[in-house]
Amino acid sequence: MTATADLSLIEKRRNLRHQLHEQRQVIARELIETTEANNTYPRSVTMRFLTQQSGGKIMAEVATLFIGARLFKSLSKAFAFAKIIKTVAGKSKRS
Repeated sequence: MTATADLSLIEKRRNLRHQLHEQRQVIARELIETTEANNTYPRSVTMRFLTQQSGGKIMAEVATLFIGARLFKSLSKAFAFAKIIKTVAGKSKRS
């Protein structure tokens, strides 16, 4: 290798190091800005829900889900809707 080839490699290495340094500064600035903007802890929606609710309320929700109260509620509404449709259909046949 010649002295000029070595020099160009040294310059290339220096330029790449400079670019990496600048990129790291940009990333660091962006990380600081995002952490300052989103200062709420915890960031996860699930963890926020679990930490902000009382234990009893969470247990009640889980129990309700497993017992099927929501399913029962949906079925009762469906039966009520079916009755309404049946009544309307019966009246239209008489007319």
